[in-house]
Amino acid sequence: AERAKDSAYLPSDMLRLLVLTAIVAYARGEAQVLTESTFESTVYGSGKAVFVKFYAPWCGHCKAMKPAWDQLGAAVNGGSDPVVIADVDCTVEKDLCQKYGVKGYPTVKYYQEDDGTDYKGGRDFAALEKFVKETLSKPICNSANKAACTPEDLAELEKWEKVSPAERKAEIERIEDEVKKTEKEHETLLESLQKQYEASKEATEKKVAEISKPLRALKKIKDTAELKDEM
Repeated sequence: AERAKDSAYLPSDMLRLLVLTAIVAYARGEAQVLTESTFESTVYGSGKAVFVKFYAPWCGHCKAMKPAWDQLGAAVNGGSDPVVIADVDCTVEKDLCQKYGVKGYPTVKYYQEDDGTDYKGGRDFAALEKFVKETLSKPICNSANKAACTPEDLAELEKWEKVSPAERKAEIERIEDEVKKTEKEHETLLESLQKQYEASKEATEKKVAEISKPLRALKKIKDTAELKDEM
């Protein structure tokens, strides 16, 4: 109550400045903004897990999630957890969002120096913070931090350490091409199934219409018993 009373004596310019500052802070949020030029260096070069929300400003679900996400960013970014909370605006970074398979908003993914995994958990602050603490705050397994690797991951890591950088690069390109090919085959199959569905639907509607032609007349005929009941 005292603060409200005191604020009445603040100069109007100062009040406007305070309000404007609050609005700008809310609009900006507390997540780190990633762009096409900073995304890969952050995800693959920061040495931290990166928790990313791909969004569109007009999206209702994105707006609903924003307060919890900003609170998470304020709590995590710059703190002791080796995690970055980040935002990507897909209305601005269209190519980046397409590259990483974003098809709806918000799409939330987490990266641990890998190609990313879809986050399937709750979207309130408590659930997000718990996920950061229990999953993302753990050290990342890599060649500089082998102690964080599982035996299986360590074996795979050391296997590829033995080959040359050129061979590793070639293998990455081969695998990525194979992934794209597999995804394309899936898309082609879906397109084929969609065409089959549409053709079957059209044929079914025509057949049902043809079969049903006598029904209209049949249902209009009333036998003697029905006529007596009506009388």
